[in-house]
Amino acid sequence: DEVIGVTGYNGDRIIFVNGIFIPDVPLNNELKKSPNEEYVVFTSDLQIGNKVFFEKNFLKFIEWINGNYGNKEQRELAKKVKYLFIPGDLVEGVGVYPDQEEDLIIPDIYKQYERLAEYLSKIRKDIKIILTAGNHDAVRLAEPQPFPDKKLVGHLYELQNTIMATNPSLVNIASTKNFPGFNVLIYHGASFFYIVENVESIRRAGRIERPDLIMKFLLQRRHLAPSHTATLYLPSPEEDPLLIEKI
Repeated sequence: DEVIGVTGYNGDRIIFVNGIFIPDVPLNNELKKSPNEEYVVFTSDLQIGNKVFFEKNFLKFIEWINGNYGNKEQRELAKKVKYLFIPGDLVEGVGVYPDQEEDLIIPDIYKQYERLAEYLSKIRKDIKIILTAGNHDAVRLAEPQPFPDKKLVGHLYELQNTIMATNPSLVNIASTKNFPGFNVLIYHGASFFYIVENVESIRRAGRIERPDLIMKFLLQRRHLAPSHTATLYLPSPEEDPLLIEKI
């Protein structure tokens, strides 16, 4: 399901192709600038419950985002943070891979999410926290992934500043009466591993260490998993949830 351009020569009911071109993202020279100075923080793969979860570091992060940690400049910046995105692998999960129990410090999936809610409850309430699921969370692997069931993560729903979204999602932030805001495309990235092994230019450039090249590749194709078998998915007769409709 791709659109491509080719150059070459026409023959008798045949085209001899010399070059293949992928339509690029349309150029937009307009600088989109919010009237308010606000900041967005992105992190992911907390995998709470794993023995190697950096708890001390994450608690320091929470102290910083609350404006209580760092030098004067860092604290001033933290005060302007209004959004926190955590797209997937919120917890380590249970039974994700063989013998995983040996890597767990919290072997109960309910308690893993309970601990996550405990951490997030410490974050100041004027910050909107946007959460999605990943392959370690307690949901189906097939995309689009819903957010974990309320029976599992009830404590998260009790937090007033959390927003639960599907994976993938398009979320609009910072909109005002006179400003349309910014669209943020959220994707945990299950297809990335297929891309890095099957696209030679990305494989040679550093594989998974070059997410910028992976994202450029997907944006050009307007799809988060343009190749069949790139990721597990649930086909829908109404729409393709992995299609990138808005650039």
